[in-house]
Amino acid sequence: MSKRDESQKMSHPFQNRADFALLLLTVFLCGMIVLVLEVLGSRVLGPYFGISLFIWTSLITITLISLSLGYTAGGFLSDRYQSRDLFYSLILGAGLSIMFIPMIQKPVSLAMTSLGPRLGCLATAFVLFTLPLTLLGMVAPFSLKLSLNELRRAGKISGNLYALSTLGGILGTLLVGFWMIPNLGLKNIFLMTSILLSVLSGSYFLMKKKWVLSCLSLLLIGTNLAMIVYPSDGSLHSEIIYKSQSYYGELKVLRKEALHMLMVDGAIQTAYQYETRQSKAPYTRLIEEIIQTDRNKSERKSFHGAVIGLGGGIIPEAEYKMGDAVDIVEIDPRIPEVAQAYFQFHPERFRLVLEDARHFLNENREKYHYLVLDVFAGESSPFYLLSRECFEQIKRSLTEDGILVINSIGLFSGEGSDFTASINRTLHHTFPHQALFTTSLKDNFSNYIFVASTKPLEYLTSDSEILNRQELHLTDRTGILLTDNYNPADYLEQETALRWRIAIWNSTSAGILLD
Repeated sequence: MSKRDESQKMSHPFQNRADFALLLLTVFLCGMIVLVLEVLGSRVLGPYFGISLFIWTSLITITLISLSLGYTAGGFLSDRYQSRDLFYSLILGAGLSIMFIPMIQKPVSLAMTSLGPRLGCLATAFVLFTLPLTLLGMVAPFSLKLSLNELRRAGKISGNLYALSTLGGILGTLLVGFWMIPNLGLKNIFLMTSILLSVLSGSYFLMKKKWVLSCLSLLLIGTNLAMIVYPSDGSLHSEIIYKSQSYYGELKVLRKEALHMLMVDGAIQTAYQYETRQSKAPYTRLIEEIIQTDRNKSERKSFHGAVIGLGGGIIPEAEYKMGDAVDIVEIDPRIPEVAQAYFQFHPERFRLVLEDARHFLNENREKYHYLVLDVFAGESSPFYLLSRECFEQIKRSLTEDGILVINSIGLFSGEGSDFTASINRTLHHTFPHQALFTTSLKDNFSNYIFVASTKPLEYLTSDSEILNRQELHLTDRTGILLTDNYNPADYLEQETALRWRIAIWNSTSAGILLD
């Protein structure tokens, strides 16, 4: 066959520029929606399965499997049929499947609980996202087949289409992270995404006078709009008095009688007795005891402290009442508002810095007498705050006799204890003196409070009966030295995250987690 005959055989399927422009818009928007779904997946799975390494592992795995299936199926169907009617019918199907995600999210999550947090998370992601992502994956090969009019330009056309899809993904990631989630809510984003795909397919069907398919598109648009305007969610669970979504996670405030609890992605971070103004979280009382013992030992009259991770504001409020000046670093701008409204936090008493902790430490020029590191994302600790380089930045931010206090959750012995041992070993490479305390001597899975300084710390246990009673001695140096270059903290923490998530399931009703 000659090149001329081959070119004629691959005739251009588009009759006018409007058809081709609609195809390009479809490629762009479908690329955008793929990334929107992947980011939304973490917010859908997070409240019940937690934000940890196996959440993102599950989402990325399901996304790649689905796109691979879509590429294969789309290539096969486009070679066999090369039909724009089929192409836009697949897109309409993707819109329909996305509409069902918020409807089936809760029952699917509950059904997969029996598989455990890891496999259950993977199975839930598979059920919720495989079909829409597979259908969206078909867009790339199908659009390439529809766009080709001669083989010699196949490389250029395919490159342009994939670039257009990637640009859509970039826009989708930015939109969902910085605007959609905080302002629209998860359910509305799913429904609006379904509407967008329905509008794309419906526009084509109307242009080609495919009346039955046009009516189906309009029906899907109308159904989504009705669900947005007349939501059927009902009221929140009776114990939930506040709920908010953002790129930083899902926040809930629970009230059980006079007890207020701050929940981040399903994990309780703070418990506070509102009427008596007392913390019910044992780790906060232990940290306060450490700082008070250090204060009593010093001849200094005034103290300047820093708290990284605000939570309910319990620790900085306690130190303010002792006469300290306290700087607070918090990345989530909603936290100070929630702490003020539900945990009697007074932001005007403090210097409040809303930014990432590492950036703050890089730019900080203050010298603190103590620095409290109390940061969690769900049931995980941000790995980049546990590296040797981060501890060195903290050391530069402390006075010569300053102390670093770290709140962590982990295991002291047995499987999963490498996480605690690795924090200890990394601290040892930065600070010559360390001490370790626990909130529970009976439970291996517990809060562990690390104290590190350039000065000896024996006075903590000699001057405080409470600290003497709660001290542990971790002499084993088998942990890993965590650095910015090599930091498997997420991997080391998996056993801890798994136990914490199971404890959450056992102590918190599914209605609260999934509401």
